[in-house]
This record gives sequence, structure tokens and C-alpha cells, in this order.
Amino acid sequence: AGVRGIRDLARRGVQFVNRQRGAGTRVWLDAQLKLTGIAAEDIAGYDSEVTTHAEIARAIVEGRANAGLGIETAAIPYGLGFVPLIVEPYHLIVPEKSWALAPVQRMVGWVASDDGRSAIAALGGYEMGESGKTEWIED
Repeated sequence: AGVRGIRDLARRGVQFVNRQRGAGTRVWLDAQLKLTGIAAEDIAGYDSEVTTHAEIARAIVEGRANAGLGIETAAIPYGLGFVPLIVEPYHLIVPEKSWALAPVQRMVGWVASDDGRSAIAALGGYEMGESGKTEWIED
């Protein structure tokens, strides 16, 4: 479909598959459409909704669509092209009372380790620059 960005979704020949209302991906898309002045009605398939990133990829593989917003790890197993549009940070939040628990410490240690970082990076689509960083948030 030659989609390189949000504006391309309104192009003739692009058949889109969307995430369901309330999904973070859909909220982000709707905000981008508003910023770029693109009406949802101008996107073929905007009302075609699925509930997971994997369903987006499957719809494209099955030919029901030729574009959708999802994470790279959903595109990789299907051999689909992927155009990154945004880097979204993910944070693991642990209550202070649970921080000292052995399973939590093992998990945090693994995420910060070379093995953990390599395993996560191998999934595709994850930027590991701040992996393992600890930040305390005070009330």
C-alpha cells in the first residue's frame, strides 16, 4: 500500500483496519487525525475494528486490509512491512512494599541484564535504552 505515515491512510487504494474504541492505539490514531485535519470518514476501513495487534496483522495477511496500526512484534511473524510512527515508553510500576520480594528483584535484575535486554530486543520493536532503570515516585 506504500503507507509511510498517518496522511497516507486517506489515500485511494489504502484499506485500513482499526483497533476498537478505547484501545490506546485507537486513541493515539484519533488524536493524530485531529492534529493532521484528516476526517475518519476519509479513511476506507476506519470503522473496521479488531481487538488486538495480532488481529491487525492477520487482517492484512488475509487481504481484508492493507494497512493498520500495531506493534512491530505483531508484524514480524507474518513477514509484514512495518513503519515506526512513534516510540512509546513502557514502565513497570511496583508498589514499594513489593519491591524487596525475591521474584520482583529477579525480574528487575533480568530486565536490566544483557540476557534480558537481548531477549526483549530480539522480539523486535522494543527500544531498550532505559531498560532496567529504577525511578522512585513519591506521593
